[in-house]
Amino acid sequence: MKFALKSIPPQTLLYCFVAFYFFLNIFQAGFTGLTSDEGYYWYLSTHLDWGYYDHPPLLALLINLGRRLFSGELGVRFFSVLIMSAGLIFLAEVIGEKEKQKSSLYFMIISMPLLNYITFIAFPDSPLVALSIIYLYFYKKFLEKHSTKASFFMGLALSAMLYSKYHAVLIPLFIIMSNPKLLLDKKYYCSLGIALALFMPHLYWQYKHDFVSFKYHLIGRSHGFALNNLTDFLSVQVLVLCPALIFVPFVYKTKNPFERSLKFVVLGTLTFFLCATLKGYVHFHWTSIVIFPLIILGYAYYSNQRKKMFFILTIPMLLFVVFFRTYLVVKILPMNTFNRVDYFHGRTLWADDIKKIAGTRPVVFENALREAPLYSFYSGMPSVALYPGGDKKSQYEIWGVEDKLQGKDVVVSRDIEFKGSSKISTRMGKEFNYIPLWNFRSYQNIKISLKTAALPLKPTDHFQLEIINHRDCPLTFNNNSLGQKIKLIGYVSSGNGAKDTFFIVREFSSRDTVALHATLRIEGEIPLRFRDRQARYSFGFDDGIFSPSVNSIKYALGG
Repeated sequence: MKFALKSIPPQTLLYCFVAFYFFLNIFQAGFTGLTSDEGYYWYLSTHLDWGYYDHPPLLALLINLGRRLFSGELGVRFFSVLIMSAGLIFLAEVIGEKEKQKSSLYFMIISMPLLNYITFIAFPDSPLVALSIIYLYFYKKFLEKHSTKASFFMGLALSAMLYSKYHAVLIPLFIIMSNPKLLLDKKYYCSLGIALALFMPHLYWQYKHDFVSFKYHLIGRSHGFALNNLTDFLSVQVLVLCPALIFVPFVYKTKNPFERSLKFVVLGTLTFFLCATLKGYVHFHWTSIVIFPLIILGYAYYSNQRKKMFFILTIPMLLFVVFFRTYLVVKILPMNTFNRVDYFHGRTLWADDIKKIAGTRPVVFENALREAPLYSFYSGMPSVALYPGGDKKSQYEIWGVEDKLQGKDVVVSRDIEFKGSSKISTRMGKEFNYIPLWNFRSYQNIKISLKTAALPLKPTDHFQLEIINHRDCPLTFNNNSLGQKIKLIGYVSSGNGAKDTFFIVREFSSRDTVALHATLRIEGEIPLRFRDRQARYSFGFDDGIFSPSVNSIKYALGG
């Protein structure tokens, strides 16, 4: 093997491997059904913009371009595969000319589960990781030559990274921590300035949309500490980042400022997301920016020694990667996941079963941001995901999709059985609970504000709420299709971890209407048993079909 590799020019060997890996991932991308998140990213790509509710726009652009070349899953993933393949070339260039002939580099690539996953799946992490190695390549050049050219391309790469995913900012942050002298380097500041200037269109989009993405990621995803979030993070990271590599930054002694920066990026990122488990769940791929720094450090650690240890730790992961890749294409074992439903196979059948019920009517999914776009992708029919809760929304709200459904015939679906619903078991194995509705009306995105003169609320005061109709049609409150009245309700959040309670502010009648682009003021009072100075109060609607919605911010009760 060594003789065979040495007889091949290093650059030729590199290009042969990248070509092999590219076509392997093209095959995988074309024959693997879309994962749940990919459906949402595909939906974003149908309307290009400078930003979206929960993501910057680069992945949506790549998917949009891919759909112009190929149909189906391959169109969604093509440019993710292409850009990750390009990233491998930059990885080899960072490691060095002579090292391109050593098989351990390519062995690391094909045996790291997380890298193999994002090389053919259309995640924001795919362009982020590929662009991160381009950034590191030019940062290495910057350390060697301190050139304006390297600074310029670092700025371009960083801006593209930020357009991929917000936590791209961690890489320059930890690089500066590894090399504080950069704080006095004008050329490094120049690279940051270029990145910021190119990122301004997105920041302007955030400003126009009340910084919705930043609020969601910094506040909306906070759910408090749970021990399993911490244990899941620690155990999963060891597996997805490969046991042969995950410990290397803790024991490897760096030899130069560049390796020191890689070590800071890996350890800093892992520490950052470890701390993030204190406020919520951390998905396994959020640490993806450590992939290439980890491979570079691992390659240096195992170079010319510890070969036996390397292969003992790596071969099991290679076998796992081969098995998992095969399983995604062909259901080789009767494996069920997530509540006895196999989410990796059968989406086309699932969508076809739902389409037989809905026909051309839009399907309205409650709290199913992943299901709604996947149904549209595989059926070609319209759908929407609505979130009754106050913290989590989606791009569907920003685009006003709910408003466009008013008065239409639809099919409403919820994860659980509900009053008046029917149920089928789809050929995917997932149950579909639904109810057909005519002349659909909903109130999820109707804003409610408190108009009481003195805030916070006083226990003895009546309050006045204002219902704001932003729609181009009147807001009516006729009984729903099951004969139930529409209710205006108030929520009581105690703040001590207890479940919210609620009280009825008013039951609407058919005489209650709000003209288009008008408001309706309603008097109310907090019942005595719900008055608590430590609590927070919010307001929403209960239409009897969806879960009660939260349509206002939270207000405090004063003394």
